[in-house]
Amino acid sequence: MNRKYMELPDGRQYSRTINTRTGVEGKWKEVPSNPDLETPKDEGSKRLYLVLENQAEGEPRHWFLFACDGESTDAVGRVWQVTGDATYMQYKHENGVRPFISDAYHTSFVLNLALSGSQEDEIEEAVRSEAPPSAVDRRAVRENCQGQVN
Repeated sequence: MNRKYMELPDGRQYSRTINTRTGVEGKWKEVPSNPDLETPKDEGSKRLYLVLENQAEGEPRHWFLFACDGESTDAVGRVWQVTGDATYMQYKHENGVRPFISDAYHTSFVLNLALSGSQEDEIEEAVRSEAPPSAVDRRAVRENCQGQVN
């Protein structure tokens, strides 16, 4: 199963499941707001985001994890992602990335407003232990970058 997310202009967020074998999508369910996310943190706090970028027309959005200090739109940080053709994806983790000012930027979701060093280490370990999606041919593709962040 994969999951699809959306955010309405009023800030409410929804998600639904997608069966990767059949393509059947579940019903949209509102994601309850987390009061901890509404509490202002120190400007120097490290944050973790799920970022969505637009790709070519007809392609699904690209999803990746992004950690940065502060919350400005030109924040620079670390990206954990897989890239490439869905039949053979590879890791492309990078430092010094500014996704919020990219022309491809679509939206983002805050996952953690006070990311600790040990939590960042856990993310690093988790993303490196998960094999990037691959398939023997296009018909066998069941997963892409979206499956890496679910």
